[in-house]
Amino acid sequence: MEPVSLSDPSSLEARHDLAAVYLRLGGSEQAAGRVSDGLRHLAKARSMVGLPEKIGPADRETVVLYVDLREQLAQALLKRGDRAGAAQAFREAVAAVRAGSSVPPWRAAEFERQWQAAAAANGRR
Repeated sequence: MEPVSLSDPSSLEARHDLAAVYLRLGGSEQAAGRVSDGLRHLAKARSMVGLPEKIGPADRETVVLYVDLREQLAQALLKRGDRAGAAQAFREAVAAVRAGSSVPPWRAAEFERQWQAAAAANGRR
């Protein structure tokens, strides 16, 4: 997949497809306890996925990928004890779903709760 993505660096679709592979790999690694490996792959995925300046209905897949990535990243950072980093990742996810995407309200509320919990835990250090 990486050679395909690199063959056309201007292809947003190819970049997002590769980022989704790194997201799944990093998420699986961190869930299996290989947090450092997971964080490395999640960081690579994160570098490939940004939000458009103005989010519209056609950007739903990008927002979902962006948010899923931040959720996996936050979980890995919590496992590593980085509460501030996890709170930041959740904050980014919340901002993305608030920015006018088509993420269901229940999912947005779930990210709000996770962000608040991570921020509160960070404040208790």
